[in-house]
Amino acid sequence: MSLRNYDMGAEQELAKFLDLCFWARLKAEGTILDWERVIDREVQLAGTDVVLTSHKGRFACDEKSTLHYLNRNIPTFAFELSFMRNDGSEACGWLLNDELATTHYVLSWPCATTDDFRAVRCEDFTEAEVMVVPKASLRRWLASMGADAARLAEWSRRLRASNRSGRIDLGKNEYFFFKSGQLAEVPVNVVIYREFPAQLAKRVRYRATRDALVRL
Repeated sequence: MSLRNYDMGAEQELAKFLDLCFWARLKAEGTILDWERVIDREVQLAGTDVVLTSHKGRFACDEKSTLHYLNRNIPTFAFELSFMRNDGSEACGWLLNDELATTHYVLSWPCATTDDFRAVRCEDFTEAEVMVVPKASLRRWLASMGADAARLAEWSRRLRASNRSGRIDLGKNEYFFFKSGQLAEVPVNVVIYREFPAQLAKRVRYRATRDALVRL
């Protein structure tokens, strides 16, 4: 089973919510100078959903979320190491793909009036915890935890070659691996506990609701 078509629709609806309740308010409060929603699909696939302009420059932001776990407030976030293409070949996941333009990940844990991400609409979203994490900082942190890019790629290859699926622990308290046995893309992810990306987000961590944007 592939959920990519459902994912695209839900991501577009969440993007509308973030435009109204996160990005526009960040600009209004002066935290950022400007932002631009990317609508070109090819540019999106190259790792940019939003172009952010701050006093430090322009940055390519890739929005990622826990849409599959609406309203569950899960304590983790999954970062893709690899997946399978339709032709059966293995592809590099977005965390390890250095050809992508991404400079920052915009991670969100959304809540809505429905638990069905396949049918969720912009107006259904009620709030989301959102943090902006520099990709380079995340990769450096993983390397400091014994999981640099080369090691992550090697673990991904080994897990894909094995018959194991589901959660796979390698004795780390900060992260674990997950290999899907349900999705057609068979993604292999490194799953990091929420507190660690939050530390890397520094001051760009908020709760966005319909009424307010609150710094966490």
